[in-house]
Amino acid sequence: MRSTTVAMATSSSSSDGHSRKDAGGVLRSKKRRGKGVRLFQHDDKQEEVEGAAGGEEEEPGPRSCTPTATPPSRAKRRKHEGATNAAAAPTSSSPSVSDPMIIPTTPRRASSSSTTTVRGSSRNNRLPPGAVAVTPEPPSLTKKKKKKRKPKVTSKAKTKTKPKTKTTAKTTNTKTKKKKASSTMTWPEPEGWRDIYELVRELRHDQTAPCDIAGAEALTLPPPPSSSSHDDTASSLEVDEKTRRFQTLIALMLSSQTKDAMVAKAMHNLREVKADGTDGLTVHTILAMDADVLNAKIYSVGFRNNKTKYIKRVAEILHDQYDDDIPGTAADMITDLPGVGPKMAYIVENICWGVQTGIGVDTHMQRLFPKLGWTDGTTPEQIRKHVQSWLPPSYWGDVNLLWVGFGQEVQQEKQKIFRKVLVCSRPVDGLRLLKLVEFDLETQWKKLQQQQFMLQQTDDDDRNEPVWTLDANEREKFNTMIEEVLTS
Repeated sequence: MRSTTVAMATSSSSSDGHSRKDAGGVLRSKKRRGKGVRLFQHDDKQEEVEGAAGGEEEEPGPRSCTPTATPPSRAKRRKHEGATNAAAAPTSSSPSVSDPMIIPTTPRRASSSSTTTVRGSSRNNRLPPGAVAVTPEPPSLTKKKKKKRKPKVTSKAKTKTKPKTKTTAKTTNTKTKKKKASSTMTWPEPEGWRDIYELVRELRHDQTAPCDIAGAEALTLPPPPSSSSHDDTASSLEVDEKTRRFQTLIALMLSSQTKDAMVAKAMHNLREVKADGTDGLTVHTILAMDADVLNAKIYSVGFRNNKTKYIKRVAEILHDQYDDDIPGTAADMITDLPGVGPKMAYIVENICWGVQTGIGVDTHMQRLFPKLGWTDGTTPEQIRKHVQSWLPPSYWGDVNLLWVGFGQEVQQEKQKIFRKVLVCSRPVDGLRLLKLVEFDLETQWKKLQQQQFMLQQTDDDDRNEPVWTLDANEREKFNTMIEEVLTS
C-alpha cells in the first residue's frame, strides 16, 4: 500500500492540470461543472485546482499528500472509526496523514469557512470539510445509586386492619347487650293481655290442633282395660301410674325438634306389645332393649341417635335412683336427667304431678309472644322469665298447650283459624290479633271466597273443621270488617 501511495505522489500531472494517473497508471480526467476538481488532501487543509481557462497552475515539485480513493467497505470504516477515536484521545498524539493504517476518505467541497464539530461518524463515515471528529464521552462506570423506596402498604392490608377494630367493638357491644337481656328477669304487665288470652281460649275451645291429637298429653298411657284378669290392687295401679309418667317423659324427649305426628309414630312403635305380653314402653323394657333396636323404633324423629343415648341413660338413672319412677320436681329433672331441659321438665311436672313451678316455652310461644309485646327476649329462657314475672301462676298450667295449638293453626291450618275468627264472638278483635301475629288476611280472604261455601251437611265426627255456610250478606259483612282492619 505504501508503494502505491509513493507512486501516485511522484507522478507528474498533465499540462492542463486537469488529468492525473491513478494507482494503476491510467490517465483519468476529472471535471466538475467547469469549476475544478479536488486533487489533494493535505494534513491541514484541502486545495482545489481551478478549471482549464484562467486557472493557476500547481507549483511543481513533489509534496506529501493523500490521493483520493473510493469509499472503504464497512469493515474498513469500522477500523477507521476506531483509529479516529484513538487519535482524538488526549494521551496519544494525532497520527500523520500518510500513515498507511489510516483509510483515506473522499474529500468534499467546503460549504463554509467555519469549522463544524461532529460527534461520532456519519452514516457513510464521511466528515464534512473542516470538521473535527469528536469521540463521544464513554458512559460513566459508576452506577447511580437507586433510592430505596419505602414499601407501600397494600389496600388489602389496610382493609384487614380496619375491620379488626370494628369487629372488636361489635363483639363488645353484643356481649353488653346479651348481659343486659339476661340480667332483666322481669317485664312490665302488657296492657290488654287478658282480653287476648281469653280470645285465644275461645278460638282453641274445639281442641283440634295437632298438639291436641298427638301431643304429650294425648300420648300418655290409656287407662287399664276392664278385664277379669286385671288385678285392681294398689300395687298394679301404682305400676300403671309409674309407666304413664315414664311414657309422658319419653314423649316429651322425643318431641324436641320434631312434629307431633312423627312423635306419635315413634310412641306407637315403642308401645307395641307382643302376643305373650312382653315388651311395651316401660323402664325395664328400655333397659333390656338393644340400642340399635331402640334407634330403629324411633326412626321418624329428629336427632334420633342422640335421643337413643339419652333414653337409655335416663332409664338407668330412674331404675337406680328413683325406683323406676320420674323425679318429683322440675329442678331434679333438669339436674339429674340428661337430655331434659326446662321446657320438658316444667311440662312433665305439670302433666304428671299437677304442679306448676314454671312455664315451658315452646317454639311457637317463642315466635308469638314478642309480636304481642309480652316480652323482648330472644331465647326460651329469657321469654320464660319475662312471662312468669307478670302472668299469674293460675295461668301457668294451660299456657303451653293453649298457645302451642294456636301457633300450629296459624302456621299450618290457616283456613281453619281464619274461619273460626270470622264466626267468633269478637271477629274484629280476632282479625286484629291475626294481623298482629303477621297473618296474611287479604290472601286468606281471597282463598276463602274461591272455595265452595255451600257444603253438604255431613256428620261432625267425619270432619275436623266446622261445617258452615256463607251467604251474600255475611260475605259483605266480612269484607267490610277485613278492609277496616287492613286500613287501620
